[in-house]
Amino acid sequence: MLRYIGLILMIGLCGSGWVMGCSGETPGQETNKADGSSKAGRESGTTDGSTGATDASDTTEKSLQEGGPAESVPVEKGPTEPVPVEKGSTESVPVEKPAAKKRIFGGKRPVTIQLPTGYDSSKSLPLLVVLHGYGASGAIQAGYLGFTGLLGKQKFLMIAPNGTVDPTGKRFWNATTACCDFTKTNVNDVAYITGLIKDIKAEYLVDAKRVFVVGHSNGGFMAYRLACDASDQIAAMISLAGATNNSKLLCNPKQKVSVLQIHGTRDSTIRYTGGANFGIRYPGAEESVKLWGGYNGCSGALKATTTTLDLVANLPGAETTVKQVAGCPAGINADLWMIQGGGHVPRPLVKFAEQTWAWFQNHPKP
Repeated sequence: MLRYIGLILMIGLCGSGWVMGCSGETPGQETNKADGSSKAGRESGTTDGSTGATDASDTTEKSLQEGGPAESVPVEKGPTEPVPVEKGSTESVPVEKPAAKKRIFGGKRPVTIQLPTGYDSSKSLPLLVVLHGYGASGAIQAGYLGFTGLLGKQKFLMIAPNGTVDPTGKRFWNATTACCDFTKTNVNDVAYITGLIKDIKAEYLVDAKRVFVVGHSNGGFMAYRLACDASDQIAAMISLAGATNNSKLLCNPKQKVSVLQIHGTRDSTIRYTGGANFGIRYPGAEESVKLWGGYNGCSGALKATTTTLDLVANLPGAETTVKQVAGCPAGINADLWMIQGGGHVPRPLVKFAEQTWAWFQNHPKP
């Protein structure tokens, strides 16, 4: 009899909404749903931290570049807000967290996008593409140049992808005839990198007038290649110890792209005055800038300025002098920063990333 009375009371209370758990849902089921939906948001999102072999032509490169691994940036998480339930309940039902934005792009050649400290997904930001030297990696290059650390101070999105690996085990970019697809794989790195840019624009708010490319050595050659073949997407590029294509027939930019060549005058790997790789010539630093002055419609010569910069740690004082092509259209530059006495792998100060980023910021797409 008591059991029968208790059963009647339970049915009545369930109908009134005062007893929790009458629906038959397994305890903790809602929590499990929420946990499942936020799994992507808990991923660390770090870049490929693998350390590639460095350029055999300069044995100091590995020792200088190591210690610059990419830092992980936490994924923005949505708050869990209470939602009102039926009157009389003291419980609140957690809302499922919004799905985190996609962080990895590139398919079989994955790269993780790096976000600035305090990233606000509602604001449009510049996108910086960092390209490594022959035998290095994207993570090493971004750290070495100082752009990984700059994410804590400036607001921009960054990717530092990896080139493909050649039969000798070195990562490379198929940039120009002189560098650095030495085994003739004919990989289409222009399509790969522009595909990354397109996919990131589809996922994030990217300022289309501020898509920038910076590269060192082979990465500098690749930055020039992108300026030639994807000038409609690239606003400005910086090459450290790289060079443009030797033939005007292989570079026909549809739009103007501001360029900055940074080069050590004592670089014995990619020579300041130009040279050749396996018999294929590449232009020197000054010739590269002059060529781009022509592509950009500049009417004047490459002239020295009175500006000096202190960019590297292993040379005294303001070791870098500045030249510019005169008579360029408004908002467009073809510039040269000469590291007097600098080699192929300078030791950048923090100022290097800060001053090159400031140059980028001054050269959006017109």
